[in-house]
Amino acid sequence: MTGVKVESNLQAFASKFGIRLTRQLISDSKTVLQHVSGNIRTEINAWTSRTSERKTGALARSFRPGVMQRGGAIEMGVYSDLPYARIHETGGVITPKNGKYLTIPISPTARLKAAREWTNLKFVHHPPHNPVLATTTKGGKVIKPHYILVKSVKITPKKYITKASRRSALMVSELLKRPIQIAIDGASK
Repeated sequence: MTGVKVESNLQAFASKFGIRLTRQLISDSKTVLQHVSGNIRTEINAWTSRTSERKTGALARSFRPGVMQRGGAIEMGVYSDLPYARIHETGGVITPKNGKYLTIPISPTARLKAAREWTNLKFVHHPPHNPVLATTTKGGKVIKPHYILVKSVKITPKKYITKASRRSALMVSELLKRPIQIAIDGASK
């Protein structure tokens, strides 16, 4: 699970000012987290639209707000369950899990299905170039590459969650002010 998470133990605070503060905070949190989710989607769409490759939008759509209360602790955040969400935020190296190579699609047809779904791909390697998986025609004389094979890929950090968090900072600040002000006003009566 990848996301932004804010944790706070409000037990002592809530006991002084009543449960109304905690309920108000949860209610306001949902609104703010919807806004943060929207900012994350905007950031993801901004960097994916700058690439020439076809994108599905699954990463942008995967972020969801969440607010949970356990006793006096409130956990709130924006999360994605997609396995590649974290590496796009923080960067890192991807290596193959099962096999020697990662298959990177380089043809329009290859972008639509996985290499293992093909039945007619041939391994072609002409050192010092990377090997490819290709189809051959006309007695093997014409090679049409579909996948380039690499041992690893370095993903540069996109920092979309970081950027969205910065864009959302003012609204989060307002979120914290409102329930505290309600508590202070209630205590002074």
